[in-house]
Amino acid sequence: MRQLSNILSVGLAIVLFCILQSGCKCSDSTACSSTCDNPGETRCFNDVIQTCVLYQDQCQDWEYKIDCSYFDQVCQVTNEGAKCSLDCTDKCSTEGESKCGGDKIMYCSLASNGCLDWNEVTDCTYFGQACDDSDKYARCVAICEYECETAGATRCSGDIVQTCSPTTDECIEWVNTYTCPLAQECNDTEGTAECVCDDMCTDRGTTQCDGTVIQTCSRDDYGCLYLEDTIDCDDSDLVCNDITGVAVCEVCSPDCTGRECGPDPVCHEICGFCEGATELCRDDEGICENVCADLECGTFEGIDCGECVGLTDVCRPATGLCEDVCLWRECGDAEGFDCGTCPDDENCLNGQCFTPACEGGMCLVPEGPFWMGCNEDVDLFCENNEYPYHEVYLDAFEINMFEVTQAEYFLCVLEGICEMPVGYFDPESHGDDPVVYMYWEGATAFCQWAGKRLCTEAEWEKAARGTDGRRYPWGNEPATCEFAVMNDGGDGCGTGGMMPVGSRPAGAGPFGTHDQAGNVWELVNDYYSETYYSECITNCSNPTGPSEAESDHGDHVVRGGDFLSWADKMRVSWRYQDTFWPSFMGFRCCRSVE
Repeated sequence: MRQLSNILSVGLAIVLFCILQSGCKCSDSTACSSTCDNPGETRCFNDVIQTCVLYQDQCQDWEYKIDCSYFDQVCQVTNEGAKCSLDCTDKCSTEGESKCGGDKIMYCSLASNGCLDWNEVTDCTYFGQACDDSDKYARCVAICEYECETAGATRCSGDIVQTCSPTTDECIEWVNTYTCPLAQECNDTEGTAECVCDDMCTDRGTTQCDGTVIQTCSRDDYGCLYLEDTIDCDDSDLVCNDITGVAVCEVCSPDCTGRECGPDPVCHEICGFCEGATELCRDDEGICENVCADLECGTFEGIDCGECVGLTDVCRPATGLCEDVCLWRECGDAEGFDCGTCPDDENCLNGQCFTPACEGGMCLVPEGPFWMGCNEDVDLFCENNEYPYHEVYLDAFEINMFEVTQAEYFLCVLEGICEMPVGYFDPESHGDDPVVYMYWEGATAFCQWAGKRLCTEAEWEKAARGTDGRRYPWGNEPATCEFAVMNDGGDGCGTGGMMPVGSRPAGAGPFGTHDQAGNVWELVNDYYSETYYSECITNCSNPTGPSEAESDHGDHVVRGGDFLSWADKMRVSWRYQDTFWPSFMGFRCCRSVE
């Protein structure tokens, strides 16, 4: 597969040389097939202007002229031919109308392209206000942070009566009116807040002890009963005793019977202290308790119960026990600990060494569930279109070990099934490089010719990350040129371009695939949708993407980043749509397993 010279005959090499020459077509009239009629004629291909060109062999073919999207324009066919023009679409309906854009006032006016568009004229936050467009026109209004519904209404806030009152900035808010006296509480169960008696005792003149103080049940000026401090027995070196129902000051005899520590229940004198370093006194029972008796580590009730001693042990605060995080793992990382590495011919998957099943250029991905989307436990750069992180079930399938190469694709071209790429293509000298300048139609045609199909987005991601929620195909280690052909201080790791497939074996995925991060972008079969992940969460099985395109362009999903991409595009959950020029767009194929 990798050496074109072992595949192509001398005759095929001559055909290749002819096709690759600039402005050259084969002279054999039977191989000449014109795709346009009038030299000089122009047309739109998406947003690209193409010109009909007459070649030396009298064949006429469409040739790339200019990409209008480079100028933020679109291609339109006029009486004078295809031209780049502004895509003028009014964003608002009536010049002079206004609305709120957040806290900014926006006016409808003519933009430089002659279209109506919303333009910001006032930022209300500059005046400490907010934008309000509930009336006919947008205006800046005061921010009413403590609004209430009806001026004059009252409510309780603890023991405080509050009244709904106007403010100087045309807002109404709750204002503290008065606080209820000691023996009263605020009550608003009837819709109006008022202070009512909250009797602290039942019979006027009765007494009770509060520590060493005798309290008497008294009536205040509002007719409410409250406890009034009358005598402090401690002033006479006595204690307060209300066992008989009447509080009196008397000499106290402590009782420490059966108690090791803490105060006695009668005189509150200390009966002793705990001596153990991990003991605490339970005052209610007067006994010393070793809080670390059944624990191995951690801190409980302020007592240090020790640390774990195993090299891969971590302390579980909830149980106070040490746990070996590598006990059931052969490899990989677990909570910051290195649990070992696998032999060179094996990969680590879910903490176990796994031998990829790759044969005939394809790798088997077993049936079962995996987690799709951005895993925030290991990834700090999640994009909106990567949410939610959700479980997906897939049947078993096979996927190309490598991106489709130029040599492989050229065989399909020679059989008349696949079209020549519109850009860089040199299978004789760079047959091991990935084929690029691919559109979805061309990638689909090749996979069908090869007896396969384009991978679904879910299949592509499971093959790239496995079932352990990793950030990159190789694991969670940062993306560098050790693992991927990327922009790590220079395009293509300093080479300025792509590299032959499989150039970074250290970056292979858990099932044996190569280059699913970096080198070239990879097309998948699914149409792109910003919110598709939120539409397939519960019982999501073998998803195939949205049923139709979000836009008229028919955009499909691309994954994996390329040699120009930084580390954030190497993440297995990063996804985009194929709206850009396919200069660095490749693909790989999948095949269902019966």
